[in-house]
Amino acid sequence: AGIVYCFSQKDSEQVTVSLQKLGIKAGTYHANMDAKYKTKVHKGWATNQIQVVVATVAFGMGIDKPDVRFVIHHSMSKSMENYYQESGRADDQKADCILCYGFGDIFRISSMVVMENVGQEKLYDMVSYCQNMNKCRRVLIAHHFDEVWDSANCNRMCDNCCRENACEKLDVTGYCRDLIKILEQADSMSEKLTPLKLIDAWSGKGVSKFRVPEVTPPKHPREELERIIAHLLLQQYLKEDFSFTAFATISYLKVGPKARLLKNEGHVITIEGITNSKSVSKVKPSQSSNSKGSRESAQAGSKTVQDSGVKKSQEHKRPSCSPKLKAKKPKLQEGARDQPVVID
Repeated sequence: AGIVYCFSQKDSEQVTVSLQKLGIKAGTYHANMDAKYKTKVHKGWATNQIQVVVATVAFGMGIDKPDVRFVIHHSMSKSMENYYQESGRADDQKADCILCYGFGDIFRISSMVVMENVGQEKLYDMVSYCQNMNKCRRVLIAHHFDEVWDSANCNRMCDNCCRENACEKLDVTGYCRDLIKILEQADSMSEKLTPLKLIDAWSGKGVSKFRVPEVTPPKHPREELERIIAHLLLQQYLKEDFSFTAFATISYLKVGPKARLLKNEGHVITIEGITNSKSVSKVKPSQSSNSKGSRESAQAGSKTVQDSGVKKSQEHKRPSCSPKLKAKKPKLQEGARDQPVVID
């Protein structure tokens, strides 16, 4: 039995249908469902008639089930506080917590929390947690809550502690200069660039007027370009700028307050990356770049799977994990039938 947390009600309904098509007994749970249907799902899950509850943050209070083996986040939570509570809803036995993080999640959630008090700050803390490829997940969570955790006690239960590949700092200063050139050119044309348009312009794709002739498209995979942009956003070399319409809030990227530091030729911006003999592909950096061309791990991809190892008790031990971190497919019973989505 387990829980899949989704960011929106629509997501939870779509994921439920997808799981059911795979033969997994799943039910939806979110705040806009009728009370009797929510009760039906909760009871069905508690009695093992439903294996998986696909829910929003609304599903959490009053959970008391002794065999919750996994908590999966379909997209990252909007804050570390939410994530800690949700990931801790497994019971006191061995369980897995898997977080799927995508570049688009940042701006989708940001446009929804921008009007909340410190909403964006909390989101960026969550993004920083997802981006980190070096420190123990438990140490990161403890530090967020002003507590202390010895990484030796993790017992290799999180993805970063399991990682056998060495991490090193990659120089992305030149790439930052290139991105700023693209944004400044767009600004001079009174144009705004969404994160996706910025990546396209940087990669030499999309609308030709947004490209800068002296910027050579990097040869890294798109997932790594996304990770670099997210890092520069967190470090305030880039910033979000929002446009509010009657139907949506749109996030654009602009030059951030720390970009002025690049006027100093000696200023260096680095990002943590994973390198090994199999994954490294040395490439030439962009013409204005001083950065080292090395590929980062595929774990920084459009959907990064991270095993947080967050549990209610610090003494829990889990099986040793593989550095490939693939979610295990649940075994289906023979003759199992699809469970209908419990919504009107």
